[in-house]
Amino acid sequence: MPSSFFVGSIVFIYEHRRCSGSRGLILNMPLEEERRFEWETKSLVSMHGNAFLKRVEHGVGGPVAQNDWMILHRCACCVASPLKQSCRRTLGKEKHLTIDWGVELLPGIFLGRDVSPVLLFTKEETPVVSHQVLHGHAEWFVGQLGSEVKRGFWLIEPNASEVLLAMAPQEL
Repeated sequence: MPSSFFVGSIVFIYEHRRCSGSRGLILNMPLEEERRFEWETKSLVSMHGNAFLKRVEHGVGGPVAQNDWMILHRCACCVASPLKQSCRRTLGKEKHLTIDWGVELLPGIFLGRDVSPVLLFTKEETPVVSHQVLHGHAEWFVGQLGSEVKRGFWLIEPNASEVLLAMAPQEL
């Protein structure tokens, strides 16, 4: 049986390998304000001020390695663009920033460690793009997640790009 830690959670599986197991991120578990403040004061993002910090959601990604973090970028214009990456390239060139959106896991959904994509967009553009810093992650041993799914502990929603792009983390 999965841990009670996961009750009511939406988990995005970003890595699944037969030989090494699975990793995922909880998308709808808010982070305690104290931990958020600690991260903001330790990281360089505090240099960018409150306007920057207000554009970033924080959440608990899982029970493993909670002192580590990743950032999930959601970009609706990257899905709508016929060239897929033209949205990101154009914005990066216009702002003269070196941008690392991370790995594109699903159309318009990126996972990485660079916060600079947050700087690309104005407050008015935030419905198109959102950013969520996730502290920690979830892990399953080889065969563990598959067994939990077969026993009905998890519900599966394949290729959930549209849902992830349309809804804020707290609405999932």
